[in-house]
Amino acid sequence: SRSMSNSVTTESGVNQVSASMARTYNKVGGSQSLAHDLTFPSLTKAAVDAAKRFSSEKIINIADLGCSQGLNSMRTCGLMLDVFKQEQKKMIQKQEMKTYSEFMIFHEDLPTNDFNQLMDVLSSPSDSYITEGVYSCAIGRSFYSRLFPERFLHMVSCYITLHWLSTAPSVLPGIAFNTAERV
Repeated sequence: SRSMSNSVTTESGVNQVSASMARTYNKVGGSQSLAHDLTFPSLTKAAVDAAKRFSSEKIINIADLGCSQGLNSMRTCGLMLDVFKQEQKKMIQKQEMKTYSEFMIFHEDLPTNDFNQLMDVLSSPSDSYITEGVYSCAIGRSFYSRLFPERFLHMVSCYITLHWLSTAPSVLPGIAFNTAERV
């Protein structure tokens, strides 16, 4: 595996970014944002499918794994929320649903992440997706360990994180979006 000048590999094999590099992610994450843009049509389709599949759920749980400082995460989670709400509005108008679901968004990253930056972005009226009925929290643990109970999440995003692995995963699934059931 290639060595990265601004990172160290932990015992678990996960590369951690140096503190100085981590503090600047929101300022330099433009190329990652472009990568998100390329996949938004597929993410939109997956969110439409999930909104229909889980229309009877009172609370929709969404996770963003590897959220970093949150600016790109706001766009991704905001897109998923917008699609869910648009689909729910259609279902309410057709009387297929009575009320909108509430939403719980989980932002995960390593404990060394600058979660203060994430909280600043979440509180920013111009950047945040937070509206009535939408809640969020941060999880400071690696997504290489179990984070949630079985069948708890309705949708998960995980962008721009595989390059931090010290080695390639032994199994690479062939399905990018698995909307068959909760994760």
